[in-house]
Amino acid sequence: MAKILITGTSKGIGYDATLLLARAGHEVVATMRNPGACDLAKVAVAAKLPVTVLPLDVDDDASVVEVFEKMGDSIDVLVNNAGIFSINAVEDESLEQFRRVMEANYFGAVRCVKQVLRRCESGARAASST
Repeated sequence: MAKILITGTSKGIGYDATLLLARAGHEVVATMRNPGACDLAKVAVAAKLPVTVLPLDVDDDASVVEVFEKMGDSIDVLVNNAGIFSINAVEDESLEQFRRVMEANYFGAVRCVKQVLRRCESGARAASST
């Protein structure tokens, strides 16, 4: 089975995807900004599911690096789910809110993908040197 890292698991699709994939036998690393404000870890423990909950802020480079360093090269699947839902009309949205949305929804995903690619690249280099 796969080791899957999912961002944005405190509610909604991320929360449900974590439980669904863990019930299917995958090892899931569920990440969110504030794990203490969510019951996902308790639900997973009660159901004896292979879920690890870690704090992750996709807007913060150091936070992203820290989580991916903990994971090493062992991530098989990345699900970039973290994001901000904003449906205001352009004329009603502040530039600050546009920046927050882009930081989380676009750059947050890019930060995570870059970490996966770095690990794939370093793993490929290690394999070719043996």
